[in-house]
Amino acid sequence: MTFEKTKKEIEQLIDDSKVHFVSKNSALDDWIFIQNTIDYLPVLYSISSITYQEQYYSDCSENLLDLSQVIYWDHRPVGILPLTLSLLNEDLFLTSQGHPVVQPLVVNKIPRSSQKKIFNECADLVHSIILNYEIKEFCLQEVYSLNFNISSWYENFLTKAFISNNKFSLILDLEQNYEEIKRNYRKSYKSLINKGKKDWNVQVFQEDPKRWKEFQDLHMQVSGRKTRSNKTWEIQADNLKDKNAIFIYIINNELDMVGGAYFDITKDEANYSVGVYRRDLIDQPLGHIIQDKAIQHFLDIGIKRYKIGNKPYPVKGNELSEKDISIAEFKSGFGSDLYMEPQLTRLK
Repeated sequence: MTFEKTKKEIEQLIDDSKVHFVSKNSALDDWIFIQNTIDYLPVLYSISSITYQEQYYSDCSENLLDLSQVIYWDHRPVGILPLTLSLLNEDLFLTSQGHPVVQPLVVNKIPRSSQKKIFNECADLVHSIILNYEIKEFCLQEVYSLNFNISSWYENFLTKAFISNNKFSLILDLEQNYEEIKRNYRKSYKSLINKGKKDWNVQVFQEDPKRWKEFQDLHMQVSGRKTRSNKTWEIQADNLKDKNAIFIYIINNELDMVGGAYFDITKDEANYSVGVYRRDLIDQPLGHIIQDKAIQHFLDIGIKRYKIGNKPYPVKGNELSEKDISIAEFKSGFGSDLYMEPQLTRLK
């Protein structure tokens, strides 16, 4: 079956669902309405993040279709569901822009009974696609959204004998002041940050294309090669312009950039995306002072949570590298809490 035919059949499945869906691209204003009114908007659901992730994912796929849907109930937009269908080496994949499929995000104003029906219908739709089109590898994830209960969506898949493979995220509560947050920094970080502030100049990006190009060049220099397309960099530049991201960088006395980090943001959440630092300055606390500056900036603009990164743990048959351990250890030192974001996988 061709990708085009599969696309049409899945779109018909969506149309036949008991829940009324409209594609994101046909109901962009309603998607943005949900973004702006939902109690807590994780980065993965934002238009800016989806646009970037789809471009990045499409660069390594043969075909890609945005299946993201706005959910309607009683003729009103009440939720959003990010979905992507892709093809690689004749295998179909169903993801949320290359990530595990995330739960539908639904406003709390509708009755819980209606929410449960929506979750179950969305789960049935996704499960039908997996079975009908022989999706070989599938993973779903319940992402952090201020709710600590398991959604009916996730519970629906629990009944289908999926394999548990949980993910753990380091999340910093920003609904406290800076002094309270800094009190929970790792003790050694406090002196490193104080010293770093004296030795280096930390800047929050203010629409300077030369500095953004300098960051791209530094990224390629440190990586030793070009790791992604120009289009992804252009999307990130647009996100900075539209205030859907921030970029913090460090310059030396000669005004040359020696390191920087890019963060995706929504009205509620910040997410550490990419950081790069000159290799010859590995003994300097460049990452420490950028994280500290970012946290202060997030507080200034009223963000509720900062998702600093994952904390992986070794599992049988998959030992962690020294690099993985080192990165997680670094990120753990900024007073964040560890949260489980449950995952379920299905292998054909």
